[in-house]
Amino acid sequence: AGALVGLCAVPFLPLPLPAAWPFLGAALAAHLAFFLALARSYRVGDFSQAYPIARGANPLIVALVAFVVAGERLTPTSLVGMGLVAGGIAALAVSPGRRVDWRGVLAALLTAVTIAVSLVIDGLGVRKAGNPLSYLAWIFFLDFVPITLYSLRRYGRQGFVERARPLVRFGLLGGLMNTT
Repeated sequence: AGALVGLCAVPFLPLPLPAAWPFLGAALAAHLAFFLALARSYRVGDFSQAYPIARGANPLIVALVAFVVAGERLTPTSLVGMGLVAGGIAALAVSPGRRVDWRGVLAALLTAVTIAVSLVIDGLGVRKAGNPLSYLAWIFFLDFVPITLYSLRRYGRQGFVERARPLVRFGLLGGLMNTT
């Protein structure tokens, strides 16, 4: 669905400037890494721990990666606020007496890193594109390619179709929601 939304927008927008193209390629690789890390997080960990850890750690990792890669700087107040929000979200993953599954925690942290890397790459790519909507339309349009190729390689054509068929409705809905 995201690819269809992107495909509908691409003809009406200018091409991203050539300076953005390397970021488009890097973003596609980073998005695939995110999808794989997220799936692993949910497979090896408890969803109620994996999701808050991945989302809670993400803002701090984004700030760190953006600082190192792009020289972005946040005010001390912003850092404290971000730490409080991230800590609050991550705190949802732990409760007194709850067993911590370290494999799940590590997978969730890897997911947070892939989210952060994706966001920084996309942020830099949007800046280089000349038109932010062009970059987004192309990302939405092309994003299905790496995950589809990976899935076809892993499961084969028949296995891919068997796995995808029952998920089409939810996948279309999720893809549409992702583009808004």
